[in-house]
Amino acid sequence: MKSSDSTDAEIQNRLTRTTPPMDVAIAEKLLIEVKEVMDRSGVQFFLRQGTCLGAIRDSAFIPWDDDLDLGVILGINGFTEQSVEPLLAAFQENGYYVRSESSDSIIYATLLKNMMRVDILFHRVIDEQIYHWPGIWLPVTLFNQLKEINFIGDIFLVPNPPEEYLRIKYGPDWQTPKRFGYAKDVVDNVPMEPKLGFLQRIERAIAGFFYPGNVTRLKVLDNNGSPVDLANIRIVGLGSFKTNKQGYAKLYLKTKGYSSSIASGISDEMGDICSIVVSYGNHEEVLYEEILAPNRSYVYEPNPAQTEGRIFVLSKLDSP
Repeated sequence: MKSSDSTDAEIQNRLTRTTPPMDVAIAEKLLIEVKEVMDRSGVQFFLRQGTCLGAIRDSAFIPWDDDLDLGVILGINGFTEQSVEPLLAAFQENGYYVRSESSDSIIYATLLKNMMRVDILFHRVIDEQIYHWPGIWLPVTLFNQLKEINFIGDIFLVPNPPEEYLRIKYGPDWQTPKRFGYAKDVVDNVPMEPKLGFLQRIERAIAGFFYPGNVTRLKVLDNNGSPVDLANIRIVGLGSFKTNKQGYAKLYLKTKGYSSSIASGISDEMGDICSIVVSYGNHEEVLYEEILAPNRSYVYEPNPAQTEGRIFVLSKLDSP
């Protein structure tokens, strides 16, 4: 890795973890520039997630958004998986730092230029659906005939109808601006994972016994630093787990096929990026982005001064 690449990777990691609001002037310039590169390459792309939300709801970028979110459907208009690398090379030629990773459902590329991230997801169509973070499967029909909109003085494409896309992604209250509370809306909009039956619980226990390296432990503490018994930990898209009297829950992770450390722009850790909901008594907190790696132990501690909007706050224990 060149020294400049190393510096760019460090900047990218820091921006991902701290999510500072983007500079709107830079965002406008980069979005126009990205569109020019895409257009020259003959790539049809659409605005997604926060970028789409701001464009449709506010006709502007969301003031506290931290990156540009774009999407491409693989297999449409002649754009295939083999087309991804030449496109990313074109961005590199235009001064972007580029990293990419592939999973079962997406090819993820994160670009960096002028201290700003651009995230591009190349979606694989699976059973007539595409995946969106943190566990939402959208019908591909929303992307078959993309809708043109006027935004920042140019024409861009969005899912069609955009209102339906935003409702599925952000919930029925998507038209209300929320800087932090949107995370709860999103995870609440993801269907609850089915409860395990008796045989499935036995299979999980056996797997944990014979393959302990696949088990992650999470300790839940309350505001006084005491362990919490029977706290519920929901790993969105995976399942729910309970803590014991020592405050520990065993999380039986598996390859989910749609997330990895690099899929959030973090290169210094290996593991899955997850949305986690921790609840006990009257307490509930959504940790929208956290890293969980097999055979590691983590600690969750609430912060009474900040009850929402926290990410990457789980601390590691030295031994599992």
